[in-house]
Amino acid sequence: MSISRRLPSTNIGRFSALDAAKRKLDSTDAADIVLSANTISRLNILYPLYKEAYETRTAVLGIQTSATEAANQDRSNSRTYISHFVQVFNLGVERKKYPAEHRSFYGLGINNGSVPTLTAEADILLWGNNLIKGDAKRLAAGGEPMSNPSIAELETVYNKMLQSIDAQSGKKDTYDKAQEALDTLNPEADKLILRIWNEIDTAYDEHEAASRRRKAREWGVVYSSITSIIALTGVVLNALDNSPIAQAKVHLLETDTSSKTDAAGLFSINTNIVGKVTLVVQKLGFANQTIELEVEENKALQIEVLLNKI
Repeated sequence: MSISRRLPSTNIGRFSALDAAKRKLDSTDAADIVLSANTISRLNILYPLYKEAYETRTAVLGIQTSATEAANQDRSNSRTYISHFVQVFNLGVERKKYPAEHRSFYGLGINNGSVPTLTAEADILLWGNNLIKGDAKRLAAGGEPMSNPSIAELETVYNKMLQSIDAQSGKKDTYDKAQEALDTLNPEADKLILRIWNEIDTAYDEHEAASRRRKAREWGVVYSSITSIIALTGVVLNALDNSPIAQAKVHLLETDTSSKTDAAGLFSINTNIVGKVTLVVQKLGFANQTIELEVEENKALQIEVLLNKI
């Protein structure tokens, strides 16, 4: 079998390696500890610092993700209202309710009956502002008020979007700072993990390969197959009625890769990790499910995951 160590290259991989080593260290009798005193000291100093930085970064990432989703929804709502407002106004022009010349109040061409491009955020900001300010001028010039949507409805949605964008920006700044704090620890974490794994290899070098890897995994060493890719497949179901759950996120922690379930609740993730792997399954409205699996070389795994409604 062509199996070799796989040092972590992601933040979650580094934390998993340090966490496994620290838990094994704390649960092992002093006489059975195989790490050097210097390595133990470095692990005891770095681990709490890395854990705090990693958990802070993970928490603020979740907050930032929620803020981004809210801002995206508000952008979409504003885009819809702006588009509808222009469409309704243009229909009013066709019915002679509004003069075509009044398009100029909004920055639209007098003879242009189309909806402006609203693809980018800058487009939405521009045209939302144009419509709100322009409609006030149009009404002051004697124009008929708009309805379905009214300018007041559009302005409410537009202002909510502005607030969401500001909130998203602030959460992004907080996340960037947390990521920078974690990044400063990564070089030391990489050196320490390599040192730990080397000492583990030396401690068990007289064992047969399978036994050596089994013992090393207890300290957090990760192995991967050089020659094969293993498919992790499965289905995510609602625990209440076994109905499939679409768009659930299935995250393989060891490699920081993920997949989304399809309409039938099916997912597939390929990996070359051999040994213990951890899957985290998430879907809004359901409790997260964490599953530990044992992966063997050249042996596909198929699982069923049941999620409970919150």
